[in-house]
Amino acid sequence: MVRRKIFRILVVVAFSLSALYAVKLVGGTVGRQDENRIEALKIAHAEVSSNDGGTSEYALTVRRSSQQLSGISARLLSSVRESRSEKVYGAVLDLRNLTSLVTEYEAAKATARKSIFQLEISRNKYARAKLLFKSTKYVSIEQLQDAKAAYYSDLADSESAFDNLSGLKGRLTEEWGHRISAWVTSGSSFVRKLMSNEMAIVLVTMQEGVNSNKAPRTALVKGTNGNMIQASLISMSPVSNPEIQGVSYFYEAPVSPSLPTGANIVAYLDGGKKMSGVSIPSSAVVWYNGVAWIFLKSGATRFTRKEIALTIPTTDGWFVDHGLNPGDEVVVKGAQILLSQQLKGSALGRDD
Repeated sequence: MVRRKIFRILVVVAFSLSALYAVKLVGGTVGRQDENRIEALKIAHAEVSSNDGGTSEYALTVRRSSQQLSGISARLLSSVRESRSEKVYGAVLDLRNLTSLVTEYEAAKATARKSIFQLEISRNKYARAKLLFKSTKYVSIEQLQDAKAAYYSDLADSESAFDNLSGLKGRLTEEWGHRISAWVTSGSSFVRKLMSNEMAIVLVTMQEGVNSNKAPRTALVKGTNGNMIQASLISMSPVSNPEIQGVSYFYEAPVSPSLPTGANIVAYLDGGKKMSGVSIPSSAVVWYNGVAWIFLKSGATRFTRKEIALTIPTTDGWFVDHGLNPGDEVVVKGAQILLSQQLKGSALGRDD
């Protein structure tokens, strides 16, 4: 028979004191109503239960009034289907080389266009000089030769300008792939976003064991602050990451402080296989001792902390395929407050 030990303790809960003190600092004294709110928050009930199997359940009882004043709220989980994610690695690229190439290409394109107009003018002058020289002799042989020289000089300049343009296009293709090269040469919106620093490009490498035949159209990139950022596939990269063996792809992501240039990142790709589970927001997850936890609400005032495995990220949280069920009520606001107060209660009730 499982023997359970129950430690019941009283803990001081500071759920909303900072907000109330802010009122005092900004607007004057705390009135009788606010004092009553502080008093209502002072008592909570913490409970730690353990069994002979060595596992622990951490529970906390919080009054309804304390929940309301502290902004604690929970929601029922619904069943969802999500694809299994493949974890891959990559880096946020330095785009200065690309922007420099784009600038060079735009300047070369302008030069090439100008050379066409200049060539057309000198061609017409040379043709007119030849006609006048043959028919009327109003043009001297020296004038004809000058017109011819000007025409062939402009022709050489034009050919050189287009050779330079072609060379830059080749560099774009060689270093950044056919799609980016095509976007640059056609003047698509990609160029505007690039030159106005509205986008980041992430090089994602699918190492051995990951299906690299067809990259998914979207990926979730984990920023340096832990937030997930959705990125869109551009194309396969003509160059690979020297630090990671595998096939590499370019993904476009919005500019973010959590995606600084040069940062090594983790990305999650759609693995194709659909699974059933539940989705929890990132606000529901708290971390303690390197472990992810959530709080389940049972009844009106009881909250239980539960360890959870996070392996499949979503844009606003995590997909969980085991350990939680549809219909479970999970705290989505105020989980960190519950953890803080529960840890205080656990320390006070420790049986040393």
